[in-house]
Order: sequence, then structure tokens, then C-alpha cells
Amino acid sequence: MRLSRVSVRKYRSIDKAADFAVGDFTVLVGPNNQGKSNLLRAAVLAMEVIEGWAGLPRGLPAGREVPTEVLLRGSHRGTWRGRRGGSGRDVGYNWEQDFPLFARERRGGQRSTVVHLDFELSTDEQTAFRDETGVSINQKLPLEVSLKERTVTLSIPKQGRGQHKEKARDIAKFLTDRIKLLHIPAVRTGATALGMAEEILASGGANYFAHLSTPRCSSNSNGLTKLSLPTLSLSSRRP
Repeated sequence: MRLSRVSVRKYRSIDKAADFAVGDFTVLVGPNNQGKSNLLRAAVLAMEVIEGWAGLPRGLPAGREVPTEVLLRGSHRGTWRGRRGGSGRDVGYNWEQDFPLFARERRGGQRSTVVHLDFELSTDEQTAFRDETGVSINQKLPLEVSLKERTVTLSIPKQGRGQHKEKARDIAKFLTDRIKLLHIPAVRTGATALGMAEEILASGGANYFAHLSTPRCSSNSNGLTKLSLPTLSLSSRRP
């Protein structure tokens, strides 16, 4: 299973729909302060919502509004984020801070942040999806997260017959059991980098190998001192 597309509307510096395809290796290039980091944050935020939905009681259909605090508190992320202090969450959502100011002034305008994620499933994953959720799908599975001032909605804009709405919790659990998104800040301390490595190693199913280097100083022939900060390198490790 893989995330194949991300689309974001009304999040921080992003106004109209901004979307990008996700491949095996994807690079976002552009000037500073144009929303590249916000696109990535929004994708992780949507996964936090999906994870939270997976922890809700059975039978809650897609499209139902759920209080933001309840939903994000139900997310089963909780390792290094909980040890960093502050809010204990890397992304989260605060409408006052995350919904664009310029969008609030528009009369009759949309007053919610919307993140759309497309997932692609292999043939074997489609079979497992049907066995675990009771719903049959094709290769693609779209999910849409809408965040208002105090509530969150998860929608499954899937065409065709099936109990997609009624099985929202099972669908969310199927996804979060197989996909994890990590938001790695551009500026981070050595302790934060170590915490991220611990989270990846503890995730089990992700099958990642993480290497964290330690800071070191060296001097060149001109007497200048070079400080090498910790770096985190990740590589996929298959059984």
C-alpha cells in the first residue's frame, strides 16, 4: 500500500487546492514561504485524524462531525511526541492558528481546512481490505479530512456500491496498521532526532533501519572549526 496523492485547501499559507503526486521518492521544490512544509504537515495531520478515527467506537459512519479534541486524543501516536514537552503532538490542529486569516474575511467562503489523500492498494491488499472491512474496492482508495473550528469530519468519496461510510472505522484501522507518516522538522535538536529514530524502530511493521550520528568537531588546515550536527539516515529493510 502506498500514498499516491495529496491535496490541501485552506491550511496555513495554502488557499486554493494545492496538490502533488507521491512516488517512491518525491521532492518539493520552490521558494521559501510558499507552503512546501505546510503541504507535508497537512498530510501528516490527515493521517493523525485517520488514526484517531480508527480508535472511535464501532458504527460511527463517515461524514459525522467529531470534536477535534476527542478525535486527535484518540490517535494512537504517542512515542517521541509525548516526550518533547509542550502539547505532546508534532502537528495537531488549532483553527485559530492553522486556518488562514485571509480566508476568514471572505463572505460565504469555506471555513474549514480540507486534506484529500489517495491511497493505492495491490491486488493482495485489495483482498485483505475486503476480508477485514467487508468492502470491495478497486486499486484506489480516497479519503478526505475536513477540519472546522471545533469539529473534524472523515469522508470516503468512493464511487459505487458498498458500506464505505458505515465501515469508516474499519477502513481507518486498515490504513493506519499499514502506513505511518512522520513529520521531521527542518530545525531539530539531537534529542529530537534520537526520539524520531526510536519511534521508527519501535513501529515494527515499518521495517526501517535508522542510523543517528553524534555531533563532532574537526579543524581544517586553516584553523577553522567545523561542527557536524547529528543526522538521521533511513533505509527500508525488507525481511
